[in-house]
Amino acid sequence: MRKEIQILGLHFGSYSLREEMGFVQNAFADNRFHCILTVSMQTLLMAGTNPAVKDCVEQADLIVVDDAEILKQAKISSNQRNREIEEQLFMKEFIKRMVRSERKLFLVAQTDADVEKLKKYLSDRYEKIQITGQYSIEACPGNLDHLINEINSASIDVVLSVLSSPVQEEFLNDARNKIDAKIWYSLGKNYASQEEPMSLGMRIRYWFHKRWFKLHVNNYQETNENEKNA
Repeated sequence: MRKEIQILGLHFGSYSLREEMGFVQNAFADNRFHCILTVSMQTLLMAGTNPAVKDCVEQADLIVVDDAEILKQAKISSNQRNREIEEQLFMKEFIKRMVRSERKLFLVAQTDADVEKLKKYLSDRYEKIQITGQYSIEACPGNLDHLINEINSASIDVVLSVLSSPVQEEFLNDARNKIDAKIWYSLGKNYASQEEPMSLGMRIRYWFHKRWFKLHVNNYQETNENEKNA
């Protein structure tokens, strides 16, 4: 299987679920900070115009793709990888392992409502999950040093984030060397998509997102080809 995704000028690894879980095991075993980012089509498009998003994607230790359309546009064909993405198997296996090994968890989101939604999602599915801290950006806007202090004082292993872009990427670029945790795992906004059937309006928006993404990928490739042939 091709081991790298190349799309819209970005390059990052494309690994099987088994390989990703091997990375997680190693991350828990060593003493440095690791960043796992879930990237969507919107994230990749934003990386083309926002340097902070681009830098964060490129510096992440592991990228989790949240839509099989990204693999398709990167010319990667794998039924197994598509299934892993569509069924969100990395997220599910990561949380199961975190619960089994009794890892302490800190939740971060944009709003109080987002934090509570994530907390309920996790608590409903994983009875023994250890959530020892939580934080919403709206509670203390403009003071992300307070978030760092809250994380570090909680003595946790994993930060689970559903922060919006580019807030998350700007924060991580500045704070990754200050965070006392083993893993920052960005779940993305679609973590509950399997449990939330898409309405007609959501399906239409998703269709437009896919078309817009494909158009940008095609335009990027055509521009590159024209520059090579000039």
